[in-house]
Amino acid sequence: MTGEVSIGGNDVLEITVREKGQSMLTHSKVAAVVRVPKDSTATIVRATFVDESGSAIDLSGATGSKYFHASTQVGASVTYQGAASFYTDGTDGKVQFTLTATEVGTIRTLRCEFEVQGYGGGNLIGEMFLLQVVERAAVSP
Repeated sequence: MTGEVSIGGNDVLEITVREKGQSMLTHSKVAAVVRVPKDSTATIVRATFVDESGSAIDLSGATGSKYFHASTQVGASVTYQGAASFYTDGTDGKVQFTLTATEVGTIRTLRCEFEVQGYGGGNLIGEMFLLQVVERAAVSP
């Protein structure tokens, strides 16, 4: 998905990311911009990994951990890493992370990505997306 998505909190936000193979937090290309209200904990960010044809990648064979990475600025390394999980069993290519006060307690923009370790002998890293934490009035339905 490319574009901007706003949610009202305590919702599920679904995005699609292509596999990039290496961290994109230091790059400027963005797959999506996600706007969430400040303090909207329990909001789930769910990403579907897709291949070049747009088909979901079966992640069920991944043997390692799943992570949500975030950085506060361009060119910075990961400043936050949280444990992500499969939405189902991984066959649908979906991983998810539930936002906490660490991510949405401050108005700011985070550069984010998902990583699945132990996939095909390596790590699968998705396209970067921006998570904009805004005042509640700034998020339109």
